[in-house]
Amino acid sequence: MAKKSSFDVSTDVDLQEVDNAVNQARKEVATRYDFKGTDCTIDFDRKVGSLRLEADDEYRLGALLQVVREKLSRRNVPVKNLDQGQIEIGTLGRARQGIVLKQGIDQETAKKMVKAVKDHGFKR
Repeated sequence: MAKKSSFDVSTDVDLQEVDNAVNQARKEVATRYDFKGTDCTIDFDRKVGSLRLEADDEYRLGALLQVVREKLSRRNVPVKNLDQGQIEIGTLGRARQGIVLKQGIDQETAKKMVKAVKDHGFKR
């Protein structure tokens, strides 16, 4: 009886789809006019589940992030699972940003969800 009335919440990210989206984003960046002559990179670390974006300036970094988000959403990867880090301005004005892909639900969020369900009183 418990199996029928329970539900599972999952927020997993398909890393193969992320890899495909990153490859598509790299191809688009290589051919787009506003990225011509720039050194923009997208690195995907599959083991850690993180992305690293690097561009010539903050404006191009924003455009690069927009391309990546568009490709991820087209491949049905939830962009809400992207945990964007701070933008770092390096030498010569180069901008970098790290993005972590959230896998699963952290303990604090899970506790809030359980409390909300229990407070609603969905008992039979």
